[in-house]
Amino acid sequence: AETMIEYSIEQADVILVTPQLKSSVSKFEDLAKAGTPVILISDDDFVQFNAKKVLEEALAQV
Repeated sequence: AETMIEYSIEQADVILVTPQLKSSVSKFEDLAKAGTPVILISDDDFVQFNAKKVLEEALAQV
């Protein structure tokens, strides 16, 4: 599974991290290629399924 994560991260323009993986944000940042934004989705946006806000935040970083 970790190999698949590493492959996916290499292909990503932005990485969205769910609140459950909050403690792993630094690991995602280390694995991401330089300049790839790593965004932690807020608890509120995640619980409320606020996809529009999450997408807007991601697009603003790309």
